[in-house]
Amino acid sequence: MKRKLKTLERYFYFFFHTKKVQIFRRFVSLFLRPLSYIFIQNSKYRVENNKINYFQITLNDSVNQTTDILNNQFTFLNNNFSFKNDVEWANNEQSSLWNFHLNYFDYLNDLIILYKTKQQEDLLLKGQSLVQEWINCSNRYNNVMWAPYTISLRLLNWISFYSYLIEYKHIDSVPQTVLVSIRKQVRYLKMNLEHDVRGNHLFENLKTIILSEYFLDNIGLVNKYIKKINRALKKQVLMDGCHFEKSISYHIIVLNGILDVLSIIDFNLDSVYTLKKYASIMLEFYNRIRYTDVDYPLFNDSNYTMTDKITGNVFKTKSNLMLNESHLIVKRLKSASNYFVYHNQRLRLTMDLGNLGSNYLLAHSHNDIFNFELLVDNQKVITDTGVFEYENSNLRHYSRSTLAHNTLQVNGFEQSDIWSSFRNGYRPTRFITNIEEKKNYKLFKGKYKYKNKYTHERSFYITTNNTIVILDNVTSKKKYSLNSHLHFAPEVKIVFHEDNIEVHSHTLKLYLYVIDQGNYLDNENITVFNSNYFPYFGTEIKRKSLVINSKSRKMGYVISLAKIIDINYDGMQLSLKYENGKYEDLETL
Repeated sequence: MKRKLKTLERYFYFFFHTKKVQIFRRFVSLFLRPLSYIFIQNSKYRVENNKINYFQITLNDSVNQTTDILNNQFTFLNNNFSFKNDVEWANNEQSSLWNFHLNYFDYLNDLIILYKTKQQEDLLLKGQSLVQEWINCSNRYNNVMWAPYTISLRLLNWISFYSYLIEYKHIDSVPQTVLVSIRKQVRYLKMNLEHDVRGNHLFENLKTIILSEYFLDNIGLVNKYIKKINRALKKQVLMDGCHFEKSISYHIIVLNGILDVLSIIDFNLDSVYTLKKYASIMLEFYNRIRYTDVDYPLFNDSNYTMTDKITGNVFKTKSNLMLNESHLIVKRLKSASNYFVYHNQRLRLTMDLGNLGSNYLLAHSHNDIFNFELLVDNQKVITDTGVFEYENSNLRHYSRSTLAHNTLQVNGFEQSDIWSSFRNGYRPTRFITNIEEKKNYKLFKGKYKYKNKYTHERSFYITTNNTIVILDNVTSKKKYSLNSHLHFAPEVKIVFHEDNIEVHSHTLKLYLYVIDQGNYLDNENITVFNSNYFPYFGTEIKRKSLVINSKSRKMGYVISLAKIIDINYDGMQLSLKYENGKYEDLETL
């Protein structure tokens, strides 16, 4: 009975927060997709080769960077599979996500990279053969092959691949069968825009239509769909420039997509100018939150597999194409995403003090309220977990759980009810965020309410002595146990002493002190365990983590670059005495 009630509750919250038009679109798509497939297959198309506009964009590559691909051997998500005969575009032996990657055709870029090194013409011939094989199998409807998001990625891979073949004179013209298939897929995509999913999926649909219509020389339709993509971005880009799904990886993917469009579509139109403004504020946000050109916090569904190809020098080159006009930059005084960054010469602290994301689209959200990452002297010390896969698995559930993040878990409750691979039921409410600047410290504070059970407030104090104090305050009618988690970078080593924990990373040493109201917590309240770090899809890296248990309503820890010899905390005032004789007092009420 309890299980049934839990299921009903989940669906209640899910449908309550999902927009009604999303539910309607999802229902309609069950019938529209097969019907629109029949429609496009029964329509006749012909595309003139002499009207094609060729272009290449920055593409993802998979990990098929060996000539094994010539033997139909593919590797996605660290999973290798070899087809004995023809490629099966919806292979029952592999996961849905693996099959989607097979249909994305990212490996066409692998073949180009290999060709540039090996100068083997059969690599390019293999790419053409795979495209033709897909076309030959497309005479029957399959929901993997004809998923709108899959089409969006596949079309741009095809267009860029054939543009390369034409530019370097490997072929004289694009085969009519390929052009007709592109025309059909664009038509199908227009009829099946992912208004049910929205977010980055809808963006990819619209971006692909714009670039495909430009490729097919339908310039009038290009401007029409740029206006549509601007309307979508108006809802997706927050006031501080962050993408509303609050995943840094998807932020980069969407920004890169905008830059792709702007690098090719250089028309003097208001719609293009508006698109530039979105690119500008999104780039400004990324420059604030990133660590290096290619490294950034792994908040929510983020890992480097998604963005390896589109950050770094290529990203810089594209951004310089059109974002050197200073009047395009919009300064944001308030962080609409509630992502905050504090940094000085030694510390870089990135904090998430807000809600999970957009209430009607939490597919890529994690239970990571008040999560943070810490770098000291540009070395990672405390990190997020990342994401291993999107399949509905134990590792997927772990990566989205409260346990997997650097935050507090109250009485074993998950911060929100995350279920399946991309679903959310109940989520916390009444978020409050505040920043204060004091004489000897800066304070970042967040607060939320979980049902009628408790209110959790977390405060980050960064002092002038490069000390970080993180305090949790839980208000509840009942007395709950608190578990605070810390996940260290894989290279970090921890050593326990009587009154502190030494944290070592390469040449760096800092000190961790765990406190609750009125007491040090001794080592019996601290458990060290091995956890998983997922910086790439399908990659597990072992690292050290701590869980700190307390039954006090107020607890926390101090992270300091200098050794502290005395700490007094009464719930209202925190006093620190350093080994070098310095003192610090913080008001913590």
